[in-house]
Amino acid sequence: MRRIALVVLAVFLVASVPVLAPVALRAAPLPEIVMSSYGGQLDEPFRWFLADPFEQRTGARVTLVPSLSLEVIAKIKASPTSPPFDVILLDEGPHLQAAADGIVQRLDEKTVPNIAQVYPAYRKVTHGFGVPQAYSVVGLAYNTKRVKTPPTSWRDLFKPEFRGQVGTVNLNSSLGVAFLVMLAKLNGGDEANIEPGFAAYKALMSNVSAVAPRPGALAALFERDEVAIAPLWNNTILTLREKGLPVDWVVPKEGAIVVMSVMNMVTDTKQAQLAAQFINDAISKDYQLKAAVTPYFFGPTNSGVNLPSAMRRYLPTRPEEVAQLLSLDWATINRSRQAWADRFNREFGR
Repeated sequence: MRRIALVVLAVFLVASVPVLAPVALRAAPLPEIVMSSYGGQLDEPFRWFLADPFEQRTGARVTLVPSLSLEVIAKIKASPTSPPFDVILLDEGPHLQAAADGIVQRLDEKTVPNIAQVYPAYRKVTHGFGVPQAYSVVGLAYNTKRVKTPPTSWRDLFKPEFRGQVGTVNLNSSLGVAFLVMLAKLNGGDEANIEPGFAAYKALMSNVSAVAPRPGALAALFERDEVAIAPLWNNTILTLREKGLPVDWVVPKEGAIVVMSVMNMVTDTKQAQLAAQFINDAISKDYQLKAAVTPYFFGPTNSGVNLPSAMRRYLPTRPEEVAQLLSLDWATINRSRQAWADRFNREFGR
């Protein structure tokens, strides 16, 4: 009887284990940070050179969500206490809007020590929020077969020989806004006085063959040989050159406009420590060098990144090169940007 009782007890205990085991052995969920991103090929450096090594080192998971800047801001505002992002990428204009709205945090330099390696001129544009993780430059792109003499000035776009050959982009992008402000500055205006810019745009329209809905569509016009000259991002033209297209890009004598991409920590993130580590990695020399070369051409903000001289014509990295770039007053632009966009669509939409 004693032996039978022991067997019954053992069976009972074994049978009881599956009931208790799932509770005892259930793994805790991995910590996760969610970052807004560009999408497509431009997400590759974020995934391969930033997120993957970060995951291996920390055991956390990084999720990239391709999103437009204004969409990101709207989503965070809709759920401020439980934001859908921990880290966000914003161009300068939306970045300043996010800072004013209180949805991104002021930078704590103790938690992001690599900020000490970032060019001071680039750090200024963040106004103390986030880090300048990359930049793009607006210059003049042209088809080298159709434009025999390289342009030297923004005013070259108005030359009679370019009638029907100029491409532009509307104002839903920083590229379009930057070009409008550049036209204003060429004619005595500025961010606070945009009228000269609209007047110049009206005069330019006789040369314009297409107003693209977004920068990618403007690049496609070069690929289809539908435009010969246009304002365009430096990294876009490098990508087109990598494809073998007969195109090139210059900094006009009046200057080229730099637009910073700022990486921010969201105010109410539940993963502040991980987010700070991730942001610190994004401005490291190692990551930025990998993201700056073919086929991505992200403008490096870390002063320790040294590129070959042939690339520096497109991606300035030395202090004297950086100093020649023009920055815009995005705080002033933000106050009128939507009104400008509405007016542009009425007057120049095609």
